[in-house]
Amino acid sequence: VKAEYGIWDESGTCVASINVLQKVKDCFNDCLPPLAAGSVNNDFLGSNPIVGQQFLRLEFAPGETTVQIPENFVVDYQSGHVKCASYGADSRSMDVTDKVKHTTRIDASNAALGCDPAFLARKVLSVTYSC
Repeated sequence: VKAEYGIWDESGTCVASINVLQKVKDCFNDCLPPLAAGSVNNDFLGSNPIVGQQFLRLEFAPGETTVQIPENFVVDYQSGHVKCASYGADSRSMDVTDKVKHTTRIDASNAALGCDPAFLARKVLSVTYSC
């Protein structure tokens, strides 16, 4: 598993990036404090690899991996094939596989996913990948 924060050119070649795997693991596992939209930034990740618009990129090892993405968190690039995806809190969730299956940019928000299955509750987008 790789988690990088940086800049990639149009061909996907890395211009500059830093390894942020531990920071992302801590956030995804704890999901506290709540992340605000746009919170994946230089301040949150503790570094600025290069001047310009940076992105969060996740790549997974071969096999099956499930990622829990907190509400309002955006991952700009993820590798692998989406097997299934659900969004919600506790038993109040919806299948959103079709919403995230054909994209590499994942936005875990009510607006992007087109639903609010757990009104007023803090939600998580759970995505299972097979690589």
